[in-house]
Amino acid sequence: MRWPDRLGRALRRLTGRRDYLDGIQGGAIVGWALPKPGAGPVPVALYDGPVRLADALAHQFRADLRDAGLAEGRCGFAFALPEHAQDLRVCRLDGPRPIEIGRLAWDPRDPRASPARVQAARPASPRHDMPGLAALRAPPRPARAGRTALTPRQALLFDETDPETGAPLPGPLSAYLAYLRPRHRLETQFDWDSAPEEAAHFLNWMLTSYAPMRAGLRPPLSARCIGWLNAPVVIPGQRTHLSRATWAALQAVPHLRQGMDFGNPGWVDSVIYWWAVHQAPALSAEDCLVPDAYVTRLAGRPEDGPFPLSRYLLRWVEETPAMAQFSTTRKEDRRQITLAAMVRAAERPDTLRYIPWASIETLLVQDSDGQTPLGAYARTLDRQDRRITPRDYAACLRGRGYDMDARRFTTRTAEGHRLHAAALPAPALQDAVPVDLQVIGPVTKASGLGQAMRAAVAALQTTGMDVQVVNFDLDNPAPDTDVPHVPFAEARPARISLVHLNAESLPLLTAYAPDLTDGSYTAAYMFWELTRPATCHALALKMVDEIWAASDHGKAIYAEAFDGPVRVMGLANTVAPAADPLGARAGFVARTGFTADSFLCMASFDSFSFVQRKNPLGLIRAFRDAFPQGGAQLLLKTQNRARVSDLAQHKVWAEIDALTKGDARFRILDETLDRDALLALTAGADAYLSLHRAEGWGFGMIEAMALGVPVLATGYSGNLAYCEDRTAWLVPAAEVAPAPQDYMFTPDGGLWGEPDHRAAVTLLRQMQGEPDLRARKARAAQARVLRDFSAEAIGKRYATRIETMLRQGKAPKTDRAA
Repeated sequence: MRWPDRLGRALRRLTGRRDYLDGIQGGAIVGWALPKPGAGPVPVALYDGPVRLADALAHQFRADLRDAGLAEGRCGFAFALPEHAQDLRVCRLDGPRPIEIGRLAWDPRDPRASPARVQAARPASPRHDMPGLAALRAPPRPARAGRTALTPRQALLFDETDPETGAPLPGPLSAYLAYLRPRHRLETQFDWDSAPEEAAHFLNWMLTSYAPMRAGLRPPLSARCIGWLNAPVVIPGQRTHLSRATWAALQAVPHLRQGMDFGNPGWVDSVIYWWAVHQAPALSAEDCLVPDAYVTRLAGRPEDGPFPLSRYLLRWVEETPAMAQFSTTRKEDRRQITLAAMVRAAERPDTLRYIPWASIETLLVQDSDGQTPLGAYARTLDRQDRRITPRDYAACLRGRGYDMDARRFTTRTAEGHRLHAAALPAPALQDAVPVDLQVIGPVTKASGLGQAMRAAVAALQTTGMDVQVVNFDLDNPAPDTDVPHVPFAEARPARISLVHLNAESLPLLTAYAPDLTDGSYTAAYMFWELTRPATCHALALKMVDEIWAASDHGKAIYAEAFDGPVRVMGLANTVAPAADPLGARAGFVARTGFTADSFLCMASFDSFSFVQRKNPLGLIRAFRDAFPQGGAQLLLKTQNRARVSDLAQHKVWAEIDALTKGDARFRILDETLDRDALLALTAGADAYLSLHRAEGWGFGMIEAMALGVPVLATGYSGNLAYCEDRTAWLVPAAEVAPAPQDYMFTPDGGLWGEPDHRAAVTLLRQMQGEPDLRARKARAAQARVLRDFSAEAIGKRYATRIETMLRQGKAPKTDRAA
């Protein structure tokens, strides 16, 4: 759905509504809920009939909601589709009782399901514990054995000094949190350099905004930070305490806050239950931000006897209508309640902490056939004849991050930090024969970074080296392509690692994936366009031993900021000359509707790469002034325009639309084409144009040259690795500072090039008016690209450097520091 359509729907729903269930979009149940005045994000829950399946905070960003004036766009929510469902509904939980937002009659066989239209396919026997049962019956997820100790690179996430300045960080902050602040451009909002107390407010942002945005991944939290958030807030005269994290979240829940009474054990239990069972999981923090005192209280038994019910179980029965058939005073019913809770814990292992351990042990005792009471109970629910042994149950929980035997979460490292990667299966590194080189990055993504990695792999494959390709594409929104790669769990150790991630993304690899680079000399192939690295690059620069740059421009960016070698390595071109230029031109005319005897030009870029940097607006203005009487036409080929949420970019696009509307000289094509289709379109142009302000490399330009298409480009930044006066029309540029809204996390002193408008106009006219010169430059450019930037030529350059590293036995910087 395009954002204007979604905006229209949102606007139509504004009258009298504070929430809405949109339906199923992108494989998830989505909607929005407005917070009450003065309150924080709305807690919401997904139910299947009376059963509460999942909890979340309505705090996800959506551009359509922002444009509709709804909570600055940060009031969306999303739930994963359950494997089994009958009557799904979403409720908001910021009142004394759940308030229904909407229902979703869902047929899993119909991907078009919407809130009002589709009737559900009802299972023959609805079960209140089906989600947990599905998890219990599924094959166990792979899990890591034993408590994980941090690798040297992972330890950098929890350093207590600022990655850029080396100064001590205030309060409980760590290097990863310091990296997040400039990464999300929050330096002004949370200026802890001037006011140290802003560190606490930033932590609240991390929990309520960043953690839910990570969609199931658990952000790194240091042991110091966890201790600070779990520390009790002591109120004089009150012997019962709530943690800092609980108090912060409680401010957004008026019905709990208004009934505050520490002398009432029922109120205290209700707040602790709310936090531990609903709120902390919504923040993906149930593994670290439920203090031991809360666990002890919820696991406490008001009464003893066979299968005693803990405070948690009593409240769970009370809030779950499907459990109303059971009596809490009858032994057999208490046994059934405990069994149902153990099944639920297969999906929510954190709740196992609140079930009396003696009951768990009793219900996992095997009989002479190897069956347990838990297995027998599960069989009565789904009629599947399968044993559930204690080992089976423990494996299910471990696959979801909980070690039943040790009664701890596997996301907690030996040092006490919370690290998502700690719970992931460890690659079989010990007995495997090491590869010479591994390349890690978004190799499956149809983006510039993905194309750069694929080009590097193509070059390395010409060297005869044993190369391992591993895909990591977190936060890369580009479409996927089918490229062979090795899963993390099957990766072998490597002597050299080449990480194809930009500096702003590299810490994510360390935070959310197993550390395949441990013990490996690691080079990072980074792209950045401004003349200085961004503040959020500082942490990545501590994690790598060497930087590879595509051009001299890329090398100059990091030369002063990085304590290590920065090497210009280039990128391979994998595009062959156009086989049928005339046919390609005919196809270009047919696709664009342009006049066949015009001077046909093309520019292409991904809107995710910042329209201000690609500068199509400057190109349109130069093109209009160069050809006021017509005779030339320009195709602006982009993709992802509708998915960009940045207001500054929307304004640029609005100006582009205003300048080109009704003008036969221009056409805008916003569509994701496969690579072959895009190259075929490029091959049909008479000229390829790029009036960019900065490029890390510029695939569109070098690929046009390889196809034999003449190129006009800004004579600035990474494209000068292959662009020169003999091979292209180069528009001079003056270095200027970008406007604050023009680019992401722009550093002080960071510059890019502003192309000279008059020169661009003059060169465009010359290009159009001298076809012989176009042909000569195109031939020279094509010859140089095919000779100097072939996979074989670049592969030789890579091999020379890698062989030197292997011969010298390069040790990782982290090992040297240790």
